[in-house]
Amino acid sequence: MKNETILRGLLVFVLLGFFIMTFEYFEKDRVYQELKVSTSKQMDSLRNITDSLYDENFIKSVEIGRNDLTWEYVKEKFPNIYNNAMNFKSHETE
Repeated sequence: MKNETILRGLLVFVLLGFFIMTFEYFEKDRVYQELKVSTSKQMDSLRNITDSLYDENFIKSVEIGRNDLTWEYVKEKFPNIYNNAMNFKSHETE
């Protein structure tokens, strides 16, 4: 009788352990899926920000190129004005 009670108790603990382990496994899988979706959304957000910054940088680089071409033109056509502007740029602006 005593051995039978011990075996029943052991069987209950083993089944309870499997039951708990099964729920923990599926809970971890659910958390992993949520993390995967969250990470995917963050990656899309970062990709959008990166694309936006790339576009803004391209626009600024085009403006800088145009500015450089303009200063080269002024240097060739109006060297006195160019020298005055460069002097002002190097000494008067901070």
